[in-house]
Amino acid sequence: MKILSFGASLLIAGMLSLASYAKEYKEMKVEYFQQFNFTSKIDNFNADDKRTYQQRYWVDDQYWNN
Repeated sequence: MKILSFGASLLIAGMLSLASYAKEYKEMKVEYFQQFNFTSKIDNFNADDKRTYQQRYWVDDQYWNN
């Protein structure tokens, strides 16, 4: 019974944590993000394969404090 109650408390804590992240996610705005690309290898384990692609990522630096 102790294991079950501990598991239930972990589940509730996780759900509360997810709820706070969901609220924060809703407040994000697309215009806060800058899009960047970098060249990445398709096959990192084959030195003979020289193929690459542009990997895309986004940065939101509104909370960054230099």
